[in-house]
Amino acid sequence: MSQRFTRTLAGIMCVVAGGGTALLAFLGISSTILLAAAIAAGSGFYLVATRSREATEPKADAAPLSDATRKRVLRIAMVLFFLLTAGSLLTLRSDQYGKPASYFVLVAASAGMIALRITLLETTKEVAPTLAMITLVALNFFGSNQLVFPLGIGGADASTHLQFLVNPIVQTGFLPLTDPCGLVYGAFPAHHIFVAMTAILTASDPTRTYYSLGALVMTTPVLVAFLIGRSLFGARIGLLAALVLSGSSYFIFWAAHDAPLSFAVPLVGFLLLSFLMMLRGPNVRMIFVAGLFAVALVLTHPYSTIIFGLILFGLLLGQLAVRHHPTRWPWGTRIVSVSFAYTLLIYWSNFTCLMTKSFELTQQYWNLLLGEAQVPAGRVYNTLPLSLIFVNTAGDSILQFLVIVGFFAVLARGPSRRMMMILAPTITLFIVSVVGLTVPLTYLSPNRIYVFLQFIGFAPLAAFAIRELVRFKRLPPERRLLLQAGVSALLVACFVFASSASTIAGFETSPFVGNQPYLKLYETPTEVASASWLCNYATGPVTINASRSLFALDRYRVRACVTAGGGILDYLPIQPSKRIDTLSLQPGALLWFSRYDKFPGFLAQTVGPSGFGSGVVERLDPTGDAGLAVYNRLYDNGAVQVYLVPG
Repeated sequence: MSQRFTRTLAGIMCVVAGGGTALLAFLGISSTILLAAAIAAGSGFYLVATRSREATEPKADAAPLSDATRKRVLRIAMVLFFLLTAGSLLTLRSDQYGKPASYFVLVAASAGMIALRITLLETTKEVAPTLAMITLVALNFFGSNQLVFPLGIGGADASTHLQFLVNPIVQTGFLPLTDPCGLVYGAFPAHHIFVAMTAILTASDPTRTYYSLGALVMTTPVLVAFLIGRSLFGARIGLLAALVLSGSSYFIFWAAHDAPLSFAVPLVGFLLLSFLMMLRGPNVRMIFVAGLFAVALVLTHPYSTIIFGLILFGLLLGQLAVRHHPTRWPWGTRIVSVSFAYTLLIYWSNFTCLMTKSFELTQQYWNLLLGEAQVPAGRVYNTLPLSLIFVNTAGDSILQFLVIVGFFAVLARGPSRRMMMILAPTITLFIVSVVGLTVPLTYLSPNRIYVFLQFIGFAPLAAFAIRELVRFKRLPPERRLLLQAGVSALLVACFVFASSASTIAGFETSPFVGNQPYLKLYETPTEVASASWLCNYATGPVTINASRSLFALDRYRVRACVTAGGGILDYLPIQPSKRIDTLSLQPGALLWFSRYDKFPGFLAQTVGPSGFGSGVVERLDPTGDAGLAVYNRLYDNGAVQVYLVPG
């Protein structure tokens, strides 16, 4: 596309995004104001940066520093990187149940050192060590959660996957029978089998294996981002793309909070990489490899297969848009796409209940669109404090700004099949995520889609913007290169800090969570000890009312013990005033109370204002357990108590 067309499009985008920002401010929709403003700012910056044709033409890198000076700076940057990384780990300690602000400052500074190093690279021999440093940053972010949470931490449904699928596979060697219309993951056991197999081979605890493997497999998309960026734009941008992805908020969350999606994202990454390689020409072996990855994805996560279907749709449309000859078509992509569609259809139709569920869901969505308006997810976010919204969106706003700049810069180069590998899926998923913000369709919610956006398109486009548009033409060559390196390092450091320290990357690790209640996703030794005590004490047909903040695995364990003796495990009744409803308790019942109900909080409802999956998290009033003082306290380990209801 011509430079004039790209600048016109950027101007239109700037006006529309600017007007949208003003409209959002007028309507009080504060959750997306910074993101809309970032789009306007990115478009405006591109217009200013390309106001003359000379500024947009590709330029050779600035005259290099002397080899001795360059190597000295590289060595200093590497030493500082390792010192900062070690310092960040020293700020953490077991039983901390969180990360201090100093941790994020030090890791962000270490990422800045890598960005500085990338700018000064000159030989291919220096690429591998830099990529290894980026991998260390990723492992630091993804794996350090296992240090500050002694018993590990996973996603919201990790306990369900462990209790009903992973543990039975480890114990019996077989897949347990599940209701395909209930626990649907019984028909999608690929990642459960992978975890169970690893736990058996390494003789390790399945729970810790599940948590650890999620962090490890999510480092592979970082390497894939490098390979895709290098293939399209060169090694420097590939390294920057991997670095940006390592510090992206949603990617950090899913890498540090293991869930089926954490095991599906790498498969999507390998599929995209295989498509890119097949653009070079017919490659039967790569077709076979891509087919294996597609089958693995189908068996891993049903939701991610739908996202991959959207990616394929955008990819095929993009390839069609740039096809200059009627016989030229990426045949490998066609074969894999058709094979994937048939595999998905056959498997869902014959081995799962998802075809029925999909038709029911489609009918619900159709009724929703034609019926009464509901509260979309975006409006739910608008009720959050402004300070929390700023913390949530500051990092993503920086990323959005860079992505817009990179998008127009890539578009100005002219359309090609290779560039459409990232542009077309990015546009498709971005449109879908915007729809998810404006309508209450749970399965289109941005938190489910944004991780794919950050991986597939945002990271390489932001890297391209950092590398290509930080220019200082009027400075002497040597000072120009140093200033470019410094600005790149500062920009990356600011982005990594704002993104990784946000509550999006993890409420329990963010130093800026304030007084906001959130769902406790980790287990504590006090909960384990109390569960053991209850199993030994409650041997008869007793009723137990448990706090909702108690970790699910401990609740499953106690329920099994109590049910075997004819007892019942139920939740502790909570009044609308956020106090324990002692009047609803049965005489002779046991109260299994956790002080985590007060902080960080508990899941009060699984169905929130915007539908299933947007649950309501609340916190018990500070004096909400005052009524328990008159009960007989049978057990107390500080954080967890067991009371006997008199009568």
